[in-house]
Amino acid sequence: MRLLFLIAALMIATGCSLTHKRNSDAGAAPEISPDGIEIVENEEVSDSDLKPSLKDEDDVEPSEIVEKMGEAKVSLKSYPEIPHSYNRHVQMWLDYFQGRGKKHMETYLERSTRYLPVMKKILKENGLPEDLVYIALIESGFGFSARSHAGAVGYWQFIRETGRRYDLEINSLIDERRDPIKATHAAVRYFRSLYNVFGNWYFAFAAYNGGENRMFRVLMKHDSRDFWTIAETRLLPKETRNYIPKYLAARMIAKDPERYGFTGLNFSDELSYAEVVASQTVNLKTFAEEMGADYEQIRHLNPMYTTEFAPSFNGKSITLRVPTQLTEKAPQAIAKAYVTDTRTIAAVKSSEYYKYKVRRGDNLSKIARRHGTSVANIKRLNGIKSNNSLRVGQFLKVPDQVNSKKLLNDLRRSLKDSRQAKKDNRGTQILRKNKNKVYVVRRGDTLTRIAQKHKVSLSKLLAANEIRRASKLNAGIKIIIPQ
Repeated sequence: MRLLFLIAALMIATGCSLTHKRNSDAGAAPEISPDGIEIVENEEVSDSDLKPSLKDEDDVEPSEIVEKMGEAKVSLKSYPEIPHSYNRHVQMWLDYFQGRGKKHMETYLERSTRYLPVMKKILKENGLPEDLVYIALIESGFGFSARSHAGAVGYWQFIRETGRRYDLEINSLIDERRDPIKATHAAVRYFRSLYNVFGNWYFAFAAYNGGENRMFRVLMKHDSRDFWTIAETRLLPKETRNYIPKYLAARMIAKDPERYGFTGLNFSDELSYAEVVASQTVNLKTFAEEMGADYEQIRHLNPMYTTEFAPSFNGKSITLRVPTQLTEKAPQAIAKAYVTDTRTIAAVKSSEYYKYKVRRGDNLSKIARRHGTSVANIKRLNGIKSNNSLRVGQFLKVPDQVNSKKLLNDLRRSLKDSRQAKKDNRGTQILRKNKNKVYVVRRGDTLTRIAQKHKVSLSKLLAANEIRRASKLNAGIKIIIPQ
C-alpha cells in the first residue's frame, strides 16, 4: 500500500501542470472578466462563517508521502505564482467579505500590515510566491492566538503534529506556532512540500485545508487535474471546496481594499523590533517594567511564550524581542528580570484566551473537557450565571490553559537550568536589530534633513522615535532610522 501511494504521488506530481489551466474538455474559449481574470463556471456552494479554517480531524497525522517526498532534492529554486481565477464562487466570497463579514475583514486588513512585510520577505527569500501570505489572512486573520476546535493554532493554523514536523517548539510554556517569524519559516517548508507532491497550488491549498491523505484519495478517484472540475464532483468536503475561492476573494480585497469599499482603515505599523539574548528564564512583566515598556507590547512582540515567563531549558539561551527604541535598556532590564526562585511560579497560569463558537450539542461541561479547563473558569471569563444559557452560534472566551501540573513542572525545570546558567555567569547581549538603524544627531541637523539623508519619510521618522515635528534636536542624541 505504501508503494502504491508513493507511485500515485509521483504520478500526481508529474501529471499536474505547474500553473492552473482550464480543463481541456471545456470546449469554447474561457470567458474573461473585466480584470482579465478567467471566469470559470462550476456548481453552486453555500456560504459559511468567516473563521479560522479547521483541519480535517481524520487526517491530523502527517502524510507519509509528503514527509518522504516534500523535502526531497526536487525542491524548486523558484515556484510559480498562484493563478488567478474568478467565478461566481469567488464572487460569493467577495459579497460576504463586503457584507456580513466586512467587520471581520476590516480588522484583519488593519492588522495585516504589521506582518505582511516580514512574511512576504521570508516567502520571497525562499522562492515562494509572496501571495501565499494571504493564506494566513483567511486562516487566522493574522492573529497569534487564533485556535480552531481541532487544535490548530497561530497565524498559519498548524496542528501540533504538523508544527513539530517542521521543527516548531511546542510545550506548556512555549508555542512557536504563535511566532510570526518561526511559523512562517515552517509554512515555507510545508507549502514547498505540498507543491512538490501535488504540482498545483490549488491542490496544495486543498490538501493544506482538508488533509493530504484525503486529497490523495480524491485524485486517485478522478482523472482530472483541474481543481474546479474536481470541486464539481463534491468529492471534497464543502469547506475545502470553499477554501480556494475564499482565498482568491480575500487576496483580491487585500491587494486593493479601497476598490472593494474598505476605506478609512487604521492600518497597523510594520513589525519592528530589536532582539536580545538572555541566558536564563526571564519574567516578562518584570522585564517590561524595568525597561519602562508596556507589558502587553512585550507580550505581542513575544507571542510564543504562553505565560509571563520566557523559559530557558537545558542551559540554552533565549531570544527576546523589544521595541527598537528601548534596545540599550534591555540588557540591564533582563538582568533584573531573571527568575531563579521557585516561589515566584506558584500562581502562574496562562493569561491567554481564544474565542470558541458554540455548536449544536455543546454544553459547558463538554467545552471545558475539550479545552482542558473548568466550567467555573469559562463561566467566570464570560460572566455566565446559568449552565443552560448557551446558544448555537454564540462565541465564548475559553481559557487557553495547559495542564497545571505539567506547567509547574516545566517551570521548575526551567528555573533549575537557570540557576545553573547563573553559576556559569553567562551574560546578556544584543543580538541584532530588525530593519532599523540608529543615527547620532549632529550639530545643525533637523528632522527633515535626517529624513531626506536616509531616504525615509518624515512621518515614519517621527513615528519610529515617538516624537513630534516640533521637537528640539540636541547634538549627540540617538535617532532611530526606520528602513
